[in-house]
Amino acid sequence: MPLKWYTTVIDCADLHAQARWWAAVLDWQLIYEADDEAVIVPQHVEDRPLSAAEWLSVGPGLIFVRVPEGKTAKNRLHLDLAPHITDDRDALIESLLARGATRVDVGQDESMVSWSVLADPEGNEFCVLSARDRLLTSGHQGRRSSPRNLETKTHFLLRNRHIVQDRPPPSTAGPHVSAAVVSTELAAGLSSRSQVAGDC
Repeated sequence: MPLKWYTTVIDCADLHAQARWWAAVLDWQLIYEADDEAVIVPQHVEDRPLSAAEWLSVGPGLIFVRVPEGKTAKNRLHLDLAPHITDDRDALIESLLARGATRVDVGQDESMVSWSVLADPEGNEFCVLSARDRLLTSGHQGRRSSPRNLETKTHFLLRNRHIVQDRPPPSTAGPHVSAAVVSTELAAGLSSRSQVAGDC
């Protein structure tokens, strides 16, 4: 049996605020919180022993830990989020901005790409991909029809790898988020029910 992708760990200044922010964005549940770490998982995950058959089918969670150093460069790893084709992608992005996310410029032309780059309240970059309705789509599929041939993330990064530079995080943190649910369909590629793929 292969190893299971169990969790993704995110370094934080305020782990409690970050855990609640991401739990609200993803509509996940906070299952553990202490002075040194907090853990969130999808709503459908149950605290029970898993069979070998189930072990690899349940997606990983997110762990937030406090670190003394601040963020100084663009993350080498980021999350891609995707709305379902029945969702209003622009409205979901606006709701993320209202919760404290910020837009990030990595050299992309928003009118020519199918994804948007944002950062969470501590400056960690993430992307909102085009709307889709399946898990495994190519970069040219799974998005709303458009009169333009939008460029995928892969093509953009390959074409512009010489100009994508490390950038500092936002100077101010966004508000603490305690409300729930942006959309149950706006899910990270961390859950077995997510609709993420393709543009990266």
